[in-house]
Amino acid sequence: MVTNYLHCLWAFGKDDWRVIEEKAANLSLMDSAVNIYRRYFISGAQECPIKQGRITLPPDLREIAGLKKEVVLVGELKLFEIWDREIWEQEFKRAMGSFPEASQALSGLGI
Repeated sequence: MVTNYLHCLWAFGKDDWRVIEEKAANLSLMDSAVNIYRRYFISGAQECPIKQGRITLPPDLREIAGLKKEVVLVGELKLFEIWDREIWEQEFKRAMGSFPEASQALSGLGI
């Protein structure tokens, strides 16, 4: 399953996506943040076939993520991200600059 997330796409295996759907189904219908989450993240998800080692992304998902010609796949444990190469390079530089603070915060969690 592939869905939109900020400036990229998130791709999940079916079992991992099923867990996300089950959790989303149990969230309050009266919470406006939950409704935004469901409308953007959950309802934007689409099953994208993989044939001959290639994933076919529908035009609306490509447009939302700003995917042009070259893309980058970034592994994220239970998912992978699909980025336009230029946008990814900017994001990676931003993440690299923020890494010392982030790693300090995560060290308190035992990571």
